[in-house]
Amino acid sequence: MIFKSRKLINLIALFSTILLLTGCTGSADSDRTVSVLVTGPNDQTTSSFYRIVKNADEFKYGAIVKMDVNTASDTVVYQPENDRYIYDVVECGDGILFALTRSEKVPEYSLMYLNGDEETRQVFDSEHEMLIENVNGRVIVSDNYTDKYIFDPNTCEITKTEIDAVEENMLNAAYGAVSSMYYSMQDGTVATLQKVFGEDSFTYKVDDKELPIECISGDEFKYVQWGNITDNAGIISGVAAVPVYKNNHRLMEVGLGGLSIEDVSKELLFSLDVTSGKSKVLFETSGERIIGYTNKEVYLYRNSSVYKRNIDSGKEEEIGKISAKRQAQLAFRWIGMKLFVFDKFEGTLITTIQDKTQNEEAIKNPSNNMDAIAKMFPSLEGALETQWEQIK
Repeated sequence: MIFKSRKLINLIALFSTILLLTGCTGSADSDRTVSVLVTGPNDQTTSSFYRIVKNADEFKYGAIVKMDVNTASDTVVYQPENDRYIYDVVECGDGILFALTRSEKVPEYSLMYLNGDEETRQVFDSEHEMLIENVNGRVIVSDNYTDKYIFDPNTCEITKTEIDAVEENMLNAAYGAVSSMYYSMQDGTVATLQKVFGEDSFTYKVDDKELPIECISGDEFKYVQWGNITDNAGIISGVAAVPVYKNNHRLMEVGLGGLSIEDVSKELLFSLDVTSGKSKVLFETSGERIIGYTNKEVYLYRNSSVYKRNIDSGKEEEIGKISAKRQAQLAFRWIGMKLFVFDKFEGTLITTIQDKTQNEEAIKNPSNNMDAIAKMFPSLEGALETQWEQIK
């Protein structure tokens, strides 16, 4: 009996060790998907923004809320009536465009616009599901995947129009694979980034010139997916993710925002000079996700915390923790230096994180430290000299 008891104890100890080594305690974090809604840190100065909240207990059919950026508090500005529910939203103008439906049994869809004065107007009715997407600043409405319209938030009207091939691809990307990204740079240059899933070439096109993006082309990157793109002074910066399972087409279909941490082998932060065609990998992850970046730092999510790492020195510091429900899927949105973390499906706010270190460094000696000034005032990046005047 003593021998059997010891054997049982040994088996329990062995099983516990296996659980520990396989990381079962961290499985909730590895299962979470990570989406970046707005790239940052950025120079946005908006005081509020709209979003949809789908809290099953409080907002069964969804609600449009307006969030105050400074206080991170929500104000409900619209709730549907008669069992209708909100299924798609796009911010545009100073308001938000959203789609309503009743149920699959009663195919009835409406397009609504809520402006900055919080007045709601009905824009369009249809018997078919409508898809709305902001493509390079133009809000495109697809009715039954056949008729295409442009929505004008100033007049609250839609105009039937022809959509070019790139816009068509991006419009349908919400339900399928993304193979082209149409990007308008700050200097007016239009670049089209192209990737065919399963092929090793990742290219970009400006005017009639098409060149490979060498640093993320090759056999290793056949199934790579791109994430958020930004640009500065003719240089495009972006995120590309390499899936763990190269032949899993489901990963391409859900897009980068639908990948969980365990689906991603690694993420790459890359830069591309659209004039010369030179490209390089600036940073490569290991067991973490890129949720923001500047030309010197990269912001990472891992193990329920957000870290900032200097790309050159490798120095890293934790800037915030995220305490979320086990089933929460994370969505990140930057407003200036402030990071908002949401539950992707419910739309509820989980936490906000402020990178105070940026402002602290800028305040140390703003009169002659141009890098620090650019961190405090991102729109001044590239300035050669500043003058300060104290006013009351």
